[in-house]
Amino acid sequence: MLDQRRQIIISALQEADRKAADAQQRLEVAQRSIETASLRAKEIRIQALNAVEQETSIMRRQLEKDLLRLKERGRQAIQLEYQRAVQGVTQRISSLALTAAETKLLTIFNSQDQGLSKQRELNEMHVRETLCQLK
Repeated sequence: MLDQRRQIIISALQEADRKAADAQQRLEVAQRSIETASLRAKEIRIQALNAVEQETSIMRRQLEKDLLRLKERGRQAIQLEYQRAVQGVTQRISSLALTAAETKLLTIFNSQDQGLSKQRELNEMHVRETLCQLK
């Protein structure tokens, strides 16, 4: 009976040792899995940071390009408006100069001898046609 009890105790101790060894083995596997997962998480974090830095750099360069393009468009718009204003002033000055020349010529023709009225009419007609073509 004592031997039987000893056998039961030894058997229980062996079973406990086996279960302890099994638990130790599972613990080691779990710790290796945690280490692997931790390393992978660090790698993913580093990759994410690198991706964010790269994307930020790309966006910064794109924004700089967009800003330069907008500045250039603004400069071109101002230049176009300036050219339109200059063209408008030039046309107005030309129109005023032609009107003044027409008035002066007609005044000169009207003040000359009445015997040259036919010549004056032809000259006036020619001046008007020429001025109309110039406008």
